[in-house]
Amino acid sequence: MHKYIFVAAMAAITLFTLAPSSHAGLKWNYEVTHVTNGAFGAVGSARASSDNKQYIGCWVTSTASSAVGGCQARRSDGAVKSCSTSNASIVANMRAINEGSFIYFNYSGGACTSLQVSNYSTYRPKTP
Repeated sequence: MHKYIFVAAMAAITLFTLAPSSHAGLKWNYEVTHVTNGAFGAVGSARASSDNKQYIGCWVTSTASSAVGGCQARRSDGAVKSCSTSNASIVANMRAINEGSFIYFNYSGGACTSLQVSNYSTYRPKTP
């Protein structure tokens, strides 16, 4: 009886050892990066960074007749880039940001000129 248990255990170990490994899916890590007149990064990557300084995000304030919004990104060295706008298309994009978003904004003279928001499973979700 013990011989059969041993053989079964060895067969199970061999099966699990030789089975192809599973992967949880493609993952991209985008910590906050500054470029000329802009910045980019993923919300979750900034939140999970080991430096406790990075952040990236956008905000929107609305009234019954208008809306204004802005974006801000701080790198690990503490440097900050930001912009604001009342452009309806850019403000609409700001509203699409969630805790798993990748954000890329550009500005001129402090005014946001473009905003890319990407929501893919490859971006790290925000964690505590």
